[in-house]
Amino acid sequence: GVNGKIEFCFDTERQTKPTILEDGSVDFRNLNIIQNVKQGEILCNVLPPVPGKAGTNVLGIKLPVINGKPAVLPKGKNVVVSENQANILAGLDGQVSYLDGKVNVFSSYEVHANVDNSTGNISFVGNVIVRGNVLSGFSIDAGGSVEVWGVVEGAYIKAGGDIILKRGMQGLGKGILISGGDVVARCIENSKVAAIRDIKAEAIMHSEVKCGNKVELIGKKGLLVGGVCKAGKEICAKVIGSTMATLTEIEVGV
Repeated sequence: GVNGKIEFCFDTERQTKPTILEDGSVDFRNLNIIQNVKQGEILCNVLPPVPGKAGTNVLGIKLPVINGKPAVLPKGKNVVVSENQANILAGLDGQVSYLDGKVNVFSSYEVHANVDNSTGNISFVGNVIVRGNVLSGFSIDAGGSVEVWGVVEGAYIKAGGDIILKRGMQGLGKGILISGGDVVARCIENSKVAAIRDIKAEAIMHSEVKCGNKVELIGKKGLLVGGVCKAGKEICAKVIGSTMATLTEIEVGV
């Protein structure tokens, strides 16, 4: 007989390589590192074993049937096996990976250093955690929340959930944050920020910010200076504008 096999529906030996464009140039920012999957998506097909046939040797002695063995299911974290044992499915939206002979789906994608040429742009259906900085020209597009432990430069970050910047954003006039929830940052400077709910920061300087609910400047500075600030319900700050007559526009209730 023939042993059962596992047929993978994703690339188990995915290589990190840049995208080659039509004109022959190379885009080092799109490295296609992450393989996103949706809940219920088929990750593996389980091929059943084939039964053997009885036979005889050259002496005419009958030989017993040797049947194929069923395949060992590579079931890891956050995956489910179908009722007929014919498929392995994703248990949630996330990143699929093949580690130590097992198929896993992870709801969060973690970058242990900076988002730069080594990682490329990040597009992920779940949460994204960056332990370093996000450098200029790179983007993060997450279906869940985005948390950055370092500084965000002139980058583009879009999240279906909250955006949390522990050290703030120096947008250099190019930085963009788009959040389906709240934006929480230590400092936002020279950036464009849009949030469905609240924006909270210690200081917002020379930026265009708008949110559906409340802009709140907290901490020692509580500073809002320069640019345009629009809030659906309330703007709360210790200082708005500056003695240097920097133009600061605010709108509430629009």
